[in-house]
This record gives sequence, structure tokens and C-alpha cells, in this order.
Amino acid sequence: MALKQYNPTSPGRRQLVLVDKSELHKGRPEKSLVEGLTKSGGRGGGGRIAVRFRGGGAKRLYRKIDFKRRKWDMPATVERLEYDPNRSAFIALISYADGEQAYILAPQRLAVGDKVIASASADVKPGNAMPMSAMPVGTIVHNVELKLGRGGAIAAELLLSQANHHHLGDVASVLEEGAGATWFRRAQWLARGGLAARVLRRHAPGPLEGAASVAFLVL
Repeated sequence: MALKQYNPTSPGRRQLVLVDKSELHKGRPEKSLVEGLTKSGGRGGGGRIAVRFRGGGAKRLYRKIDFKRRKWDMPATVERLEYDPNRSAFIALISYADGEQAYILAPQRLAVGDKVIASASADVKPGNAMPMSAMPVGTIVHNVELKLGRGGAIAAELLLSQANHHHLGDVASVLEEGAGATWFRRAQWLARGGLAARVLRRHAPGPLEGAASVAFLVL
């Protein structure tokens, strides 16, 4: 997707770069493919703060992504592309020929209406999944298995240099165009709590410490 740049009408808009999300679905996610997501607020099992400055943020629903792609040799159609607040990549809702729906990671150049399939004889095109032994050397892949049958675990983008194993991988990259260029984020959106400004004082504050300290310059 394209990048949006803004005119410097304010200090906050100067050098602002955002990803254009006009092609993404604007409604709610598929209800059967989401589940609740509980936040910890930075607390551990004992209820005490283990990681500071965590808290707040918007409520999220976890989208259950099909990392295994185990419906072999059954084509599916991309119904829509969606934003996922739980990951940096976009996701795609696909419908299989038998009516089942699933979420997969949406690689670059995947569009609504495209056909995807998981097969050992699939074409090397974005969205298809196949054993890496069936891919030509030099193919850009993502969602790569570390152990056979466990589903994708690594790689948003990986250049295939060896194709002598049978672990599953998906074709194309899920890194969006300009990934890393979108720098504008707000702390409350990322569930980062604020740090209160404090003046640390010892029992006997020095000449430059404390709220009423005054420094004199002797000429």
C-alpha cells in the first residue's frame, strides 16, 4: 500500500508519514475468528508491577491467524484485507471452497478476489503456501516453519537460499511498503503509561536541587 505524506501545517504534521489504509475493511472482524485479549498492565502473577510504564491503550480483540495452512489442495478466495492491531502486518480473510473461513497474513500485492492455495504443487505467487523444497532459490518467503507441522514462526521477509527441506513457507513478503517510515505513534495507543515528573531530593539538598534552589554567579 502507498504512503501518505502531509503538508507541514503544524509541527506535528511536519515529516509525518502514514500508511494509506483506504483499501482495508472498515467494519468489525469476523466474529468466529476472534477471541478476547486480556492485558496485564505490567503486573506479574503476584499482582505487583513487574514491568513499569505499561497500562491503558485501546481494547483489542485477538484475531486467530492460520499459521499452519493445513487445508491442502483446496483453493480459497480473498474476501477482504483487514488491519490487525496485534501485529505490524495486515491480515486477509479468506473463504475456502467448502465454506470455511480463516485469517492469514496478507503479503504484498495480495488483493481482494485473488485465489490462494496451500499445496506442494502450488504456483509461486503471493499468498500461496508450499514446502520450501518446492520453491526456486531466491524466492521471497514469510511465515516459515521451524519445526515441521507447528506452523509459521519466523520471518516477515526472507530470501530463500537453500531449498532442500520440507518446512512450510508462504510466498512474498508481509513487510508493507515503507515499513519503518511510519514513525508517528501516540503513547496511549500503544498502552504505555506515563512517567510522572519527580524531583528527587536527598536529606540535605545541594545548591542546585529542590524547587526553591537559587544559583548565584559570582563575578
